[in-house]
Formats: sequence, C-alpha cells, structure tokens
Amino acid sequence: MPLDVGTATPAPAAYLTFPDLRLTHLEQTYRRVDAAHYAYAAPLFGYNEMLEVSPLGFVLDYPRLWRATAL
Repeated sequence: MPLDVGTATPAPAAYLTFPDLRLTHLEQTYRRVDAAHYAYAAPLFGYNEMLEVSPLGFVLDYPRLWRATAL
C-alpha cells in the first residue's frame, strides 16, 4: 500500500481457513514506518510484526512466516 510514513490503514480481507475451507473475515492493519518497513497486525492470529518491503513495495519478509529468497 502506498502509504505516507507514519500513516496507517485498515485492510480487511477474506481468509480461507484450512482444512475446513471456511471463508472468514480477517481484520488487519498496515502502518508505514519508513521506506522499507510496515508494521502489520492481524489480531485474529495474534500476529503483530514489522514487514520488510522492496523499493517496489513487494513484501520480502513476513517474520515467523516466510522470507523471500529471490526477487
């Protein structure tokens, strides 16, 4: 999301649970910290981490979940 530094926005999404394949509402928020980082929160999962993004805005690192190995 092209947010200004210091700005936050909600970003609700549809989430497909597994293995029961149930569609549910996922509340999540993003806050721009600097050119390369967003604070991300998904309270449903107790997830609150700092995401690293590329200059083009692609997420490079979701801590405790995955990290890009190539661009």
